[in-house]
Amino acid sequence: MKKYLANKSLLILGMIIVLATIFRLWRFEARFIFLGESNHSLYMISDFISGTQSRLLGFEATGYTHHLFLPPWYLYVIAPFVTLTGGEPLALVYLTFFTGILTIVLVFLIGKKVFGNRSGLVAALIYTVWDRPNTTEKSIFAISLITFLCSLILYLVIKAEETKKRKWFFFLGCALGFSLSLHYQMLIPIALIVFRVWWKDRKYFLAIVLPLIISWLPIFIFDLRHQFFNTIGLFYVAKTILSGGSPYSSAHYVLFLYIPFVLALGFLASKFKLISFLSIMVIVVWWILIVAKDQPSMSYLVAENVAKKILNNYSPGMKVNFVGPDSYNYRYLITLRAKNLHVDVNSIRTFDPWNLDPTPDIVVQNGIVYIQKK
Repeated sequence: MKKYLANKSLLILGMIIVLATIFRLWRFEARFIFLGESNHSLYMISDFISGTQSRLLGFEATGYTHHLFLPPWYLYVIAPFVTLTGGEPLALVYLTFFTGILTIVLVFLIGKKVFGNRSGLVAALIYTVWDRPNTTEKSIFAISLITFLCSLILYLVIKAEETKKRKWFFFLGCALGFSLSLHYQMLIPIALIVFRVWWKDRKYFLAIVLPLIISWLPIFIFDLRHQFFNTIGLFYVAKTILSGGSPYSSAHYVLFLYIPFVLALGFLASKFKLISFLSIMVIVVWWILIVAKDQPSMSYLVAENVAKKILNNYSPGMKVNFVGPDSYNYRYLITLRAKNLHVDVNSIRTFDPWNLDPTPDIVVQNGIVYIQKK
């Protein structure tokens, strides 16, 4: 009987993964968010690879109060992948798609372990059809991996508590340390978990804290050389957020709560079969009718089409007016495609909304390219 139930669970989980694949890859290029911030991330990765940016620093966490940087571990992992794929943005999103599927599996395993088999399956299905994490995964920001890291951290917490083996506390510390290179919001779960280990499992405290200390070493070394630039910045940014001065909504800082929320919802929904079934069906229909047709104002497909049309009409010294959005939203793809075509991108003169040229060869407005007749 147990074997039958296990096989049935694996079959249902497989169907959920197929559904997740459809949800994430449907009209993939048109729904892949490609704003100026995406270009900024790609340029930071390129600068990190070339050595233009210090290899002791990761992504810039914020620039609205103080130029605060994250630890570089995410870039250490992603840089070889970007190098091997020639800097292709789609490759990075396929990577987050893969981690998204792993997240679904981890949600199932955690839910099954904590609440039971049915709760694990329902939680995995809820995560699959929930558009918020789906949208986060369709980007190239470091935060796109937060839900994956949070699910991995929760899984490692369970393993460490079950086995009481030092190696699992060490692996947990490594996951927590790496998560700091994604976003400083992870300081909250890190503090809670480390305090829990200190309070209940003190003999494993060093095993979890040592990787955390190592994860902070690159930033610490950089700060020793630069008057504690990031340490001071962390204080200023925390003060700005707490005073309500951040340009981002509060939802931006609670991505680490998505997995616990899904698990709790899965547990509650599994107790009411009919209600949970009808709710999920409503979400699926909503996704098919609305979300599947929706696309961001600035997508990869739009940027790719703009880059192709500009380069197809290339002539040395050509002038391109970017009426809106500005050229920064397209620059990375134009540069990448120009390199593949052996076109000198520096000979393309670009003008933004604040310094438009009166006699352009091409005008780009809202993702549409207009060729100007001379």
